[in-house]
Amino acid sequence: MGGINSTRWGDYERKLTAEECFSLDVNLLVKDKFIELGYRDAGQLVWKNQFTGIELATCEIQTDTTNIDDSWISITYGTNKTGQVNQGIYLIATTPNYGGIRWWFECPDCGKKAIKLYLAKEQHFMCRKCNNLTYNSCINSRSSFDFAKLFTMEVSIKHGFPLNLIKRLWREKVLKVGRRLHISLMI
Repeated sequence: MGGINSTRWGDYERKLTAEECFSLDVNLLVKDKFIELGYRDAGQLVWKNQFTGIELATCEIQTDTTNIDDSWISITYGTNKTGQVNQGIYLIATTPNYGGIRWWFECPDCGKKAIKLYLAKEQHFMCRKCNNLTYNSCINSRSSFDFAKLFTMEVSIKHGFPLNLIKRLWREKVLKVGRRLHISLMI
């Protein structure tokens, strides 16, 4: 098991990540007062690159929460495949133990509650599971371990410290943190 030709990694296409997609976040819509019980609102959402601030896309949004059992949002946006798309999404309101109202999207595909909906390869916003998305942290999780290993080696070589001393100091630091115990064992 695990031989050179034991899998088809050459044909493997990595999953699309949630960070690569446009997303609707119900918490941001509540924060920006688009979703507020007993109101109707309309406006425009703008997606920007978080590093450069360049505008990537916009969409028109309408919300109606006048009836808590029949609350919805309607978004209108353009895609390259189909042109203008108008999508309606139902909102679900729950009451947490601490009081107030918590809002959720109802995924148009599976009907489950979701905080975020993503526009991936499909032409409509759906939850992460329906879009078959993963997170960047799931793909890049090994890179932090590799970085720790390389950093330890570099410090040992550059400053002339014995490698076992650096490993011991690193291990003690990691044990203080507690949840990163596995990092020290891999060095």
